[in-house]
Amino acid sequence: MIIRICLLVLLATLMSGCLKTFTNVHVRRDGSAVLRDSIYLMESIRDSGPPSADSLALLRQKLDSMALKYAAELGPNVTVRSTTIVNEANPTGWVTEYNIPSINDLTLGRNRTMKMIGGEAMAGMQDQQEQPVEEPMHFSYSNGVLEITNPPAPTGTAPAELPKPQSKEEIKMAIDMMQTFMSGLRVALTVSVDPPLVSTNAQFVKGSMITIMDVDFDKLMNVWKKNPKLYRSMQGKHPGDPAGLQRALKTLPKGTLKYETREKIVVKF
Repeated sequence: MIIRICLLVLLATLMSGCLKTFTNVHVRRDGSAVLRDSIYLMESIRDSGPPSADSLALLRQKLDSMALKYAAELGPNVTVRSTTIVNEANPTGWVTEYNIPSINDLTLGRNRTMKMIGGEAMAGMQDQQEQPVEEPMHFSYSNGVLEITNPPAPTGTAPAELPKPQSKEEIKMAIDMMQTFMSGLRVALTVSVDPPLVSTNAQFVKGSMITIMDVDFDKLMNVWKKNPKLYRSMQGKHPGDPAGLQRALKTLPKGTLKYETREKIVVKF
């Protein structure tokens, strides 16, 4: 029963946006790595009451099964290091770590955790829409130099004409609708290395960690509400237009969101 409840919670969480996922890839000097997924679910499940020992055992079994399944998608010989339930007295999420023998073999998409959770939540349901294939990032490491290559820009036909600018009222309605589905949603992906980090061309660096993306939708929508012009500047921008996306990101107040647009990031350590 708890498995079905958890899957329903996952589905409700995805639909309401009350989900936070943090993925970190830590690269060691020997070329191996540890990938850590931290997934926190909607606040309201904290009021669901403490689970029984049997329910916890079933939940652990389900999480272990998920971890083994997705370890195979990360690359050859990837193994599950550990899976931990966050706050067993009233579960609010879980943390899974994977051992990666060689960072050069890692297959990792930016939106991997959202697709992973969505796939589990929708498993077995009818009329599932087939998810588009996401081109992964590529990692290359040798002699203390790590290179991360972002996926190539998707190709497509440019629209015949630009969409008509929305009015303030239309923008307010659009943001209010997004808040219904995305309030509380945050998705972050970082890469860290054994210290010290000597040099990098990454845009977002703190200590020995670089941020590939960190999108906090509450922050973003609050900025848009205060200044609808910034919402207009982001319309139509996506990773397929890195130059346009970079210009739009620069219009946002510092710290609103982080999104690495460089095609190749180099880290020396």
